[in-house]
Amino acid sequence: MCAVSMVYDRFGTGGPNPPPYVWPQTLPSTLPWTPDAFAELKEIIKRLDALDKKLGLAECEDPKKAKWMATIEKRLKKLERTP
Repeated sequence: MCAVSMVYDRFGTGGPNPPPYVWPQTLPSTLPWTPDAFAELKEIIKRLDALDKKLGLAECEDPKKAKWMATIEKRLKKLERTP
């Protein structure tokens, strides 16, 4: 059965609409960042950047993501200073 036929069968009958699909959440809304975990993330990004360069891919750093990284780093430094 083709997709078009399946859609007509499902929605063309005037039957009830299916319940909305709830996407599973892959990550919690906040992560428990530690200096070690953040350092590992930065190392992963550094290695991925090196791979991109070896493969000849264009640099595509997102300014919003760079700002997010700076915010996390600032928070971690503040936590390290707090007794």
